[in-house]
Amino acid sequence: MGIAKLAAAVTAGTTLALIAAAPAGAAVTFTSALEYKDSTPGAISPDFGTVTITDVSPTEVSISVTLAHGDTFINTGGPHDPFTFNTTGAETVGTFSPSVFSYGGHGSFAISGFGTMNDSIDYSGHTGGGHGNAGPLDFTVSNAAGMTFAGIGYQTNASGQVTVLGTGQHFESNSGGWWFTADIYDAATGLTYNVGARDAIGPCEGPACALTPGVPEPAAWSLMILGFGAAGAMMRRRRALAVA
Repeated sequence: MGIAKLAAAVTAGTTLALIAAAPAGAAVTFTSALEYKDSTPGAISPDFGTVTITDVSPTEVSISVTLAHGDTFINTGGPHDPFTFNTTGAETVGTFSPSVFSYGGHGSFAISGFGTMNDSIDYSGHTGGGHGNAGPLDFTVSNAAGMTFAGIGYQTNASGQVTVLGTGQHFESNSGGWWFTADIYDAATGLTYNVGARDAIGPCEGPACALTPGVPEPAAWSLMILGFGAAGAMMRRRRALAVA
């Protein structure tokens, strides 16, 4: 077998092994950075926190919102809510941690600097910075008929940014392109304001993904190393036979 054919065989074998080793039904996770303050244009660095969204099943999505820099969730009232998001229809929201948070309902909520959202999370009676909650804020969004974050068959660009939503009930950005907002107390400045997230980053889906192959997992690296080792051994054996 020539070197080119040998390399092709090793690659094919490794690919089949990787496919066989891929976990079935693994949860799909997306992230979104809270990096815009009020109506200020341009992302702030470092960002104020991260929203982690996981499709834990075909009918349930879990949300975890972690604030950075010692900031806390508050509720200053008016066009400010502790946390907001958009979905394509009514759903069941619950399993809050900490339990001081609750579901504000599905409707139309005006958010200063970020337009309107149709779902809100309440933190009633905690309007000042001294009453803030550091979180993280965890809760679930579910629907017995089906619920995913970006829809079935969503697409992303080469960076994993969601660009085309799929079908079925799912989350979506509002008319201004905002995915999430949070009302926070900035521990460094003592100020309060809304912060928003514009992008949602997930596993690359669609034609663009072929442009950016992912970094192999540890198990994949092991299989690749074994494959290259086998190829090297066969090449050394052929050289030894040729010398003999």
